[in-house]
Amino acid sequence: MRHERGKSPAASGTGTDETILAAAARVFTRLGYTRTTIADIAAEAGSTRPTVYSYFSSKEDIFRHLAEQVSETFSSGQVMPTELAPDQIIRTADTRYLRNYVDNIGLLTIIQHQSLAESTMSSLWEDMHSRINGAHIRFMERLRQRGVAKPVAPLNSIANAVNGIVMRYAQLLSDSESDFEQLADDLVQIHLSLLGMNESCDQPRIWPRH
Repeated sequence: MRHERGKSPAASGTGTDETILAAAARVFTRLGYTRTTIADIAAEAGSTRPTVYSYFSSKEDIFRHLAEQVSETFSSGQVMPTELAPDQIIRTADTRYLRNYVDNIGLLTIIQHQSLAESTMSSLWEDMHSRINGAHIRFMERLRQRGVAKPVAPLNSIANAVNGIVMRYAQLLSDSESDFEQLADDLVQIHLSLLGMNESCDQPRIWPRH
């Protein structure tokens, strides 16, 4: 997890292109990739096909932009305040990760499916997970080097296990989020157990102040 220096870099636009992308996300999630057309996206955005084409060259172009937005959402979710103790960084990061996955599960499912047939989507899918895992592994290595964590398995295996649990919990929460807090807490406790850590507020900070 990266530590925060000021505000999160995640940006959001308010122009026509963002309106089109927001509409496209809803349509892709509702209809799937194959059935979605530019006409569907234009209608959902309250716009026209020529207007959509003035911003994006194709349906594929729109989807790539959406996939990149989702990837950036996960990256920005890893930015952590410097003052948090290690266990609280894990709690915050895990909860954000699960929250973002639940919020984007429709698009993520489509990205994963498209990655099987399209090399560009495959690269983006792998890059997204590599970035998440890479930051996660570097953070856990810091914990291990400082004697805060005593991992029960290789760090790469722990990162993959956490990813798998997040994906499964997001599926369970897709119909109802009533159990979100409980599953988020379960995720954190599993993560801490895999790292050989007990959650407490008096653990030393890993990130120095600047």
